[in-house]
Amino acid sequence: MEIGTLTNPAFQVKTGNAGAITALTLLNNGNLGIGLTDPSTSLHVIKTTEQFRIGYNSTQYFSATVSSAGNITLNANGGTIFTPNAFECTVATAGLILKSPDGTRYRLTVNNGGTLSVSDA
Repeated sequence: MEIGTLTNPAFQVKTGNAGAITALTLLNNGNLGIGLTDPSTSLHVIKTTEQFRIGYNSTQYFSATVSSAGNITLNANGGTIFTPNAFECTVATAGLILKSPDGTRYRLTVNNGGTLSVSDA
């Protein structure tokens, strides 16, 4: 373990041969980085697999992953993702894409008058 100076980083944990890999960095501004040395927000995680998990136990949890293409996967393992109010898509032409059990994808869109359209996605 290595403790940095009173400037930046304030604290670092390194692993591997002779501390070759920075596992955790805490900056003086309070930003915490896991897997990187220069966190740009309160909690900044870099990893090529699942980046975030919070759970009730080891089988009931929520996880989030960002792919190399920037796609986000949200997984409610053992449960369902609920939104207490509204789920909004603010891109006018995007709509909401739903996948049927057979893998077919459908796009739902609503026009300004409230008409709902369903099309192949």
